Amino acid sequence: MKNEDSSSIKEEWNYTYDPLDRLLTAVGGPPGENYSLSYLYDSTGNRTQLNSTTYTYNEMNELLSLSDPNGNSTFTYDIYGNLLTKDDGQNLWEYSYDYGDKLQSVKKDDEVIEEYFYDGDGKRIKKIDAESERVYIYSGLTVLYEMNTTTDMEAVYFYGPTGRIAKRVNDVIEYYNTDHLGSTRLVTSENGVTTEEIMYKPFGEQLNETEERYTYNQKELDETGFYYYGARYYDPVIGRFLTRDPLTGEKESPQSLNRYAYCLNNPLTYIDP
Repeated sequence: MKNEDSSSIKEEWNYTYDPLDRLLTAVGGPPGENYSLSYLYDSTGNRTQLNSTTYTYNEMNELLSLSDPNGNSTFTYDIYGNLLTKDDGQNLWEYSYDYGDKLQSVKKDDEVIEEYFYDGDGKRIKKIDAESERVYIYSGLTVLYEMNTTTDMEAVYFYGPTGRIAKRVNDVIEYYNTDHLGSTRLVTSENGVTTEEIMYKPFGEQLNETEERYTYNQKELDETGFYYYGARYYDPVIGRFLTRDPLTGEKESPQSLNRYAYCLNNPLTYIDP
C-alpha cells in the first residue's frame, strides 16, 4: 500500500505458495514492523506450524492443541464439531451454541464476555457485551441499521456493487475504502480526511487497534477477537472457523473437505462470503 503521491510505501508484503496454492510465507508489513511468517499444513489442509507455533488435530480435523513459546493451549468439541472450550493454562474459554449450532455465548473464567441472539433465519439481531447492547436490522443478509441501546448510537449503512461503502453514525458520515478482498483499509470523512487506517496479517489478524468494527472482509470484529461471518465465527489467530462448514466440500477439491479451514489456506485470493 502506498501513499497517494507514491512517495513512500506504507505497507509491503511478499508471498510464496505451495503446489496446492496454500500460503507458505509472508514477509513484510508496515514500516518498522517487519514480519516473517512461515506456514506448514498437513495433507488435509490443517495448519501444522506457524513459525515456532505447532498444532495437532484429530481425524475429524478438530484442533486439539497448540504449542507456542508462551505455553500450550488445549481445545475440546461437542459431538457436532462445535468448539466447546479453550484452555491456555491461564484462562478457560467456554462456548455455548443453540439448536442450530450458532454461537450463543462466550465465557472467560466463568464470566460472560458476549451473548448473541438470532432471528428465525439465523441472522444475528442482537449482541450484548460488558459495555453495550446492540441490535441489528437487515435487508437480506446485509445490515442496514444498527443501534447501541446503551449509548443511543445509531448507525445506517450504505452499499454499492462492491459491498458496504459508507456509514452514517448519528449525524456523521464516513466512507469505507477497501482492498480486493473487501477488507476495510481506510475510513475517511466527508472531506476525504483519513480517520482510521487498518492493517492486517494474511489471515485477518489486525496489526493495529481501531474503533471501526467492520474490518477484515468487512465482517464485524467482536470483543472475543472473532469475526462474525453470518453462518459461522472465524478466529484469525489460528486461521480457522469455530464450527464445521455446513457444506461438506467437493471430492474434486480435496482441500475443500476440511470444514474448518479458511479459504483453502489462500486468504489473499479467496474470501468466505
